[in-house]
Order: sequence, then structure tokens, then C-alpha cells
Amino acid sequence: AAFPILPEARIGPNAITQLVDVLDQVEGRSQRDAVMALAAVSVPDPAKGMIPEGEAAAVHLALRRIAPDRAEARAGAAAGAAALAAALPWEETAALARFGARLARSARISHRSGMVDFAVALLDEPGMGGWAEPPPSVAAPAAAAETPPASPMAMEAGPATVREPWAVTALAALLGRASDRAPTVRAKALAALAGLLTAAEEGAAKVGPGSEAAGGRRDALVSALGRLGGAAPTPTTPSSSPLSAALALARIRAGDDKATVRRAGVVLMDALLSCKSSPPPSPPDLAALEAAAGDAMVSVRRGGMAALGRAMRGVLGRDAAADVLTFLTLAATWIRSVLPLARDVEPLVADAAAEEVGALLLGPVLQCGGAETALCVPAAACVLAALDAGGLLAALQAAGPG
Repeated sequence: AAFPILPEARIGPNAITQLVDVLDQVEGRSQRDAVMALAAVSVPDPAKGMIPEGEAAAVHLALRRIAPDRAEARAGAAAGAAALAAALPWEETAALARFGARLARSARISHRSGMVDFAVALLDEPGMGGWAEPPPSVAAPAAAAETPPASPMAMEAGPATVREPWAVTALAALLGRASDRAPTVRAKALAALAGLLTAAEEGAAKVGPGSEAAGGRRDALVSALGRLGGAAPTPTTPSSSPLSAALALARIRAGDDKATVRRAGVVLMDALLSCKSSPPPSPPDLAALEAAAGDAMVSVRRGGMAALGRAMRGVLGRDAAADVLTFLTLAATWIRSVLPLARDVEPLVADAAAEEVGALLLGPVLQCGGAETALCVPAAACVLAALDAGGLLAALQAAGPG
């Protein structure tokens, strides 16, 4: 029996015309002509409708062949392709996201790196369209059991389904690149995830027009991270955080053998722990940040110190007095990690550490008894952690939750 001949996938012509516009503006007509000639594709006429998906892929791959080291061109191409999300029907945008997910598994580093730009541009789409369920006109696939990833190293989802929100497809591909075999791609994906989380959290925190929509995008992003990481609550762990798997991945990368990846892993940990829905730092989180604060690389030390400082402020904002053990553990880690950095050989690190000590310890101590007595809480915890040498903390840990 003959194999069935499947119809060729098709996509909107803007997948090429948007890229052509960017090339004309950034590189000039000669570069555009060289790319189209290598791809053996003509600029499509939008009036003629859909084009074969292979033609769009050929043009994007030709660009990366001609200008492999031009990050601006790659980012521009990704932005041009992602701009389709606001104009194309849901089905076409979902097809574009699935194409990006396939590109993420390319053998070429430049392809996988370009996919990171593409995924970020898709996820930066200001509306909620990317997180919306598909319209009823899209056929539902056969039901299949979902299998959670075996480890935080494998947070990338399996083959994208037709009915999956296309933002989830892009996020899954981006998470997969956080474990890429190329250090440059790993670092780029980790930093991109941190940027998306930070922007979503800041947008949701703003007061005024657009804040509600930004909050919806933030919640959708966090929920998708939980689903892709298999972190759904269970009867035994009803309060499981949707960010647990992402934090585990970030901790692994914070201990990477490449300094650029360690730095990006710490930045992602910082962004995750700063999310409104994140629980206080766990002992493994604190151990990873303490190790980062003692790293041989200046940028990693500064990142670890900054993350610990924000964690201190964040726990205080959640009413630190409600969990004395958690806050004292964090304060002890902060003391061990940050105080020694005030004498760091690198002036930038030493100055930053001195500012942190002044803000979280010395300043509040001097203001205790005044109008802002709440500032005494972190100061008192830090002093106890510094002077206690483990005695009180050990006693509290031995006593347990009661």
C-alpha cells in the first residue's frame, strides 16, 4: 500500500514580507536580494493568499547563512515574524509558533539562538491572544495522557498540539533552550525567561490603564510554567508552587560550569523569587544563591548578592514575623554571603555590599524606635543571625513547625 501524501503546510505571506521590510531598513536592498536569491524564493504577493511554509523557512535560514553573526538582523527577523501575531488568524499564528518550536531543535546553533529571539518576540505580544484557547473552528486532536517531565532539565514540552495556545508552544521551546548543549544559547534562553518574568511582574504592579491585562499575562505565564514543569498541586502537596520546577531548573544552571550560564541562572532565580506567586526561598534556593555570592566571577557574585537582598525585602513584605524560622534562615544566609563581600577585592562588589549592609542592617538599626519601627524586623533578624552562631537557629529547626 502506498503511503498517503500529506498536504504541504501553508502560512501567511507576511512571514516573508515582514522580514523583507526589516532587511530593507536594517541591511539594505542588496542584502535582501542576496537572502532571497540564496533561498530561491520570490517576495510573495499578499493578495495571492497563503504560501508554502517551506518557503518561509528557506528565507529565514538563508538570512542566518548570510549573516550568522549579525544579532541585530536575527532579532529584527524574529521581531518581524512575531509581529504577525497581532494580524494573523489564530491558526496561522499557532502554525508560526510550531515552526519556531521545530527550529529550536535544529543542529545549527545560530538557528536555536534565533529561535530564542523569536519566542521572546511572540511572548512579548501585548494582548492575551497568545494565551487564549483556540477558536471552535480548530479541530481537537485525539486525547492523550500528559506525562510530566522526568526532571527540571527537561521542562520542554513534547510535540505541540493544534489546540494548544501558541504562547505555551513558544514558552515550551524557550524552556527547552535553557538546557541547550551550547552555553551561549543556554545563557540567552535563561536571560530571556528572566526578562519576560520581570516585565510581566512590573506590568502587573503598575496602577492605571493596562495593568489588569498585564496581570492576566503574568498569571498566564506563571500557570504555563507550572504546567510545563509538572508542578500541579496534588492531594499530598496542595500548595505546590507553579514556579517550583522553573526554580529547580534555575538552580541547576546557577551551578553550570560556564560563568555566563551561571550568571543567567542566578538572574532567573532572582526573577522567579521576585514573582508575587513565589514562595519564600527554600533551603536549596538559599544554598545556590550563597554559592553564587562566593563565585570566582564578579558578575555572578554581584548577581547572587542582589538576589539575596531582594529575597530579604520580599520576605519582609510578606510579613516575615509570620514565619520566624524562614526569615532567620534567610537572614543567616544573607549575613554569611553579603558581609564578607564588603571587603571584596573588586571595588564594584565591595561598594554594592556596603550599600546592602547599610540598607538592610545599619540603617534600620539606627531608626529603631522611630516612626518606621517595621524596619527593625530585618535588622533584628540579621543581628541575631550574625551573633547567634547557629544556636537559636538550630534550636528552632530542632523544634519543628510547632
